[in-house]
Amino acid sequence: MDIVQETAYQAYISKDKIRDKSKIKSWILKIAVNKSKDFLRKNKLILLEDLSSIKTLEDNEKESVNMFMDNLKSLSLDEKNIIVLKIYFEYTFETISEELKMPTSTVKTKYYRALEKLKIEEGVYDRQA
Repeated sequence: MDIVQETAYQAYISKDKIRDKSKIKSWILKIAVNKSKDFLRKNKLILLEDLSSIKTLEDNEKESVNMFMDNLKSLSLDEKNIIVLKIYFEYTFETISEELKMPTSTVKTKYYRALEKLKIEEGVYDRQA
């Protein structure tokens, strides 16, 4: 069974659990995200030839995550939520808009503003530019 079928099946057997029928799209999307995460966890394949490469990747990943988390501290709560939903969960602006109950144009503005703040924090370009 693939992720789409599992999502449809889970939505069907859990259809009585949804309280607000107007949010069914977001509800099904959350099921799909969770099923995708489950799939990735179960089928994680490492195609590296030696374990030292894994250690180096883990260290680099930890450093990147720590740097990203430090940079997120400079953002507002809305900006953090939007960045995580857009980049990590790959939600569309429209879905984020529905989830956070704000206009799509506001979501886009906050997203791009947050990206600019993160670029400044990362030192990608000079603050005076």
